[in-house]
Amino acid sequence: FAEKEEKNKKSMVFECVHGKQVCPKCYFDFKTVNRLAKLKHAGQDMTNSFAIDQVNETYLSSFKMEEEDQTFECKDGFPLQCYGMEQHLKQRFILKALLEVETSETVEISVPAMIAKTAFITFGASKYLALRAFTNLESVAQVL
Repeated sequence: FAEKEEKNKKSMVFECVHGKQVCPKCYFDFKTVNRLAKLKHAGQDMTNSFAIDQVNETYLSSFKMEEEDQTFECKDGFPLQCYGMEQHLKQRFILKALLEVETSETVEISVPAMIAKTAFITFGASKYLALRAFTNLESVAQVL
């Protein structure tokens, strides 16, 4: 993914290599991260958990969820956050690695890696209700 400065607003915008904030090909959704960056640029405190939850809920509630009897389970040793990524093998391995680094006590996850992890999970959360609990925007808000 890439980050760029918006010319007229001077706030960061995160996007994939195709220049999109939401890209099914890359399995990225940067909308919530970009909203947090915009609010921070406007001088708002983005460490407030209420504001972070509001950004997340407002965005994710715009997606219609079909109530299906879905069973969410991990296959082949992949964590639940990788659910739905079966057709995106490279991205699924990257997300798994990012999740392993995040829980490591010896390695610290970088800011771009944290943003990519959140964008992967947010893309899945727009389709699968069970993934919404894993977006973890609080950690992104701390580093923006």
